[in-house]
Amino acid sequence: MTDKRSTTQKSYGVLVGVGKRDEEDNNAMAISAADAENIELALVNFCKFPKEQIKIRISGEAKKEMVLEEIRALASITSNAPADLVIIYFSGHGYKIGGKYYLVCNDTQNADIQKTAIEGGDFVNLLNEIRSEKLLVILDCCHAKGMTEIPFEKDDLLNPASQPNRVVLTACHSSQVSYLSRPVSIFTYALIEGLGGKCFLSGDKEVTILELALYVRERVATLSEQVLRPSEPQKPNLNILKGGYTSNFVLARFPNGLPKKMFFKEPFQSLATADGKNLLDMNLVVPEGIIQETTAYRARFTAWMITETTIQQSGDGSINVKDSAGNIFNVHNGVSDDIINQMFSHLKKNDKEWFKVMQAMLEIIQKQRDPGSTELLERIKKIEATINSAKPLDEMNDATAFKNELLAELDDNGFSAVPTVLKKIEISGLKYIKSSFANLRNDANSSLTTLSPDSYIVRLKVFIGMIK
Repeated sequence: MTDKRSTTQKSYGVLVGVGKRDEEDNNAMAISAADAENIELALVNFCKFPKEQIKIRISGEAKKEMVLEEIRALASITSNAPADLVIIYFSGHGYKIGGKYYLVCNDTQNADIQKTAIEGGDFVNLLNEIRSEKLLVILDCCHAKGMTEIPFEKDDLLNPASQPNRVVLTACHSSQVSYLSRPVSIFTYALIEGLGGKCFLSGDKEVTILELALYVRERVATLSEQVLRPSEPQKPNLNILKGGYTSNFVLARFPNGLPKKMFFKEPFQSLATADGKNLLDMNLVVPEGIIQETTAYRARFTAWMITETTIQQSGDGSINVKDSAGNIFNVHNGVSDDIINQMFSHLKKNDKEWFKVMQAMLEIIQKQRDPGSTELLERIKKIEATINSAKPLDEMNDATAFKNELLAELDDNGFSAVPTVLKKIEISGLKYIKSSFANLRNDANSSLTTLSPDSYIVRLKVFIGMIK
């Protein structure tokens, strides 16, 4: 499997900071323009976007038709040469009127939102025309309390029928807490920190979308908690195309270590709240509750995402199978079956496309054609066949053993084992209620938003118990 991660020359951005509308907004909305300007600096300096491939519309240039024209132009460019990565950033108001969502632009009039704002459906239709391997939509939209933080129907964008690797990252706040700081919002500040590598764990050199989103969520919750307590802190949200359609793609790389400074349009000395408190002067500790929540949040998205796995041939004829977490398995003629089994087990848990990784590796080994590689190829194929398929009932002569195998896999690996268990049931030749199985398969991709993973597994175990 080749590494298809970020190629900066094929990266594009459209950044919108609505700013303060003349008669419609208070002065705090001016920060949204500064947010977009500072995000541009981060994309150029950290993500290595070509500056000429970033279009920015702020304040008086963030009128409805101007914003739409930039997105249309990008759709036209990518129709001929698809992009590798596109980032759309919008900082402004969001509204919901009559069941429809709207993004407010600099020339939007509150008295006529429906005609002067961008209707959410139109916005999504334009985004779906953009051809890109990866699309990240970042929304710093303040909105009326109780309204969704995404000013459009997210399923219209996060839809497998569209394109893979669609991600929406939202600031997730209501209007009364929309701008807690100056000169940029807390959300934008944390976003720039994360893109600059502040999200790194020990030894990291790449900023991935999942690590960025988790860092921003934890950082914003910690900073806003200082201002809003005892109220609920602001918590950014990550929304992705689930069901194995989203990879943990790379946004920035720092092979030579972290940058020596953050980049801001003006000298940055403080992160000040509305009452003048400088959050950067405070020795903040992440609250235990936020740490626990972030851990659970990570588990949810790890189960949904593809872990990008790369295969690299070394000079000595061996193959390195490396996942995005840095785990490496070295495969060579003398490798033991135990190591191969460990590799299969690890990839099954961490990469929803693990079988594609294995097929790519087998193709490389097959091309080597020496006796040792031929023997290795046969061993791997046997192990793969054992793991990737279930024996039919007439060969097992024991349905109970098969069901116990499935239940044990769920007990050992939890929700991450669900795709494998469903596949084994489907190809096993066992008798089961087809309609119930179809419902379980359909629910697998949405269960974490409609019910807990534990509840889904209980349903699946009951179904397994009824197999004959």
